[in-house]
Order: sequence, then C-alpha cells, then structure tokens
Amino acid sequence: SGIKAVHKNTIGFTLAELLIALLILGVIATFTIPKVLQSQQNSRDNAVAKEAAGMISGAYQAYKQNNTPTAAFNGSMLTPYMNYVSIDSTNTIDHFPNIPFPTVNCAGGVYLCLRMHNGSTTYMSTGNTFGGTGNLNMVQLCSEPDGRLTGASGDTGKAVCFALYYHGKLTTLGQIEPGSTCAGGLCPPALDPSFDPDWFSWN
Repeated sequence: SGIKAVHKNTIGFTLAELLIALLILGVIATFTIPKVLQSQQNSRDNAVAKEAAGMISGAYQAYKQNNTPTAAFNGSMLTPYMNYVSIDSTNTIDHFPNIPFPTVNCAGGVYLCLRMHNGSTTYMSTGNTFGGTGNLNMVQLCSEPDGRLTGASGDTGKAVCFALYYHGKLTTLGQIEPGSTCAGGLCPPALDPSFDPDWFSWN
C-alpha cells in the first residue's frame, strides 16, 4: 500500500494583520515608554536627593559635636563633614521650582557647589545664615540630581532644597514650619508644596 499524504489546514496571519498589530504596538509604545523612562528618572532623582538629605543631617550632627552653632552659621561650614568629589566653580546648574532665578552660577562666588560621587551637586548660598539661635532659624542647602543645566521645563532636572534648622530638624522648603526665619536667602511661605519638585518624596 502506498503512503497517503495528509494535509492539514494551517492558520496564519496575513501581512495586513501583522502590520496592523505592529501599528497598535507602536502607538502603545509611544505613550508608554516615555512615562516609564520618566518614572525611572524621577525615582533616581528622589533617591539622590534623599541621600543628600541624609548627608546634610549627618554632617550637621557631626559639626555640633565639635562646635556650637551661632547665628552666623551657614551651610558651607558643613563641608569638612561631607563626602564630596570636588568643588565646582565653573558650571551653571538648575535651581529649584517656583523662584524668579531658575539657575545657579557656581562660578559667581555666591554659591558653594559640591560635586558628589553620584554625579549630583549639593550647593548652598554662603550668605544664607541662621540669623539667630532659635529653633525656627534655618539655612538652606540644595541638591541638584544631575549636576548640570538641563534647560528643561517644569520640574524636570530641577533641584530640591532643604531647610536645616538650628536644632537639627531637616525639611524641604515646601514643608517649612510656620514662623521659620532664614537670613540672606529666599524664605518661602510655610507649607507651600510648589517649592518642591514633583518627583521628590520622603517616602
């Protein structure tokens, strides 16, 4: 007996169906990938800023072990207790949101900019002092996550600034306590979240 060939019906996709599927995937990717990338960047920026906050808080505690803070204290006095790569005296970087001057000139002599190991910049105004020795006297120190001027709109690439109080508490500028006093720098209204970038969270 001869061998009988058996033919099965095969089900496949036409070229038109494949092109439509690819088109749908392309549309989905167009809307999804930028959001995923932005979310990853926001998470990185948030981690970098929280690392800076921890360093600032720890540096102030170390400073107080060897010194008694006075009304003339400013953030630059913490540099011996900070772990940084170098002092940046050439670049212009982003400042924080909701402020008339959106950039910081590290070469201008007003700001001390510290390049950190993770590529960020921690900076402070040397003229911004406690101005007093009450618990609500504060100085400002900021962290710019990518350490460069991005020129981006909105909060992207912007810095987050911290309020360091005489007694050691640390908040963001968007969460400062009512009645806080800052000398030689911008003192925003109490509890104004618009002074913090959208990506920052203590959580």
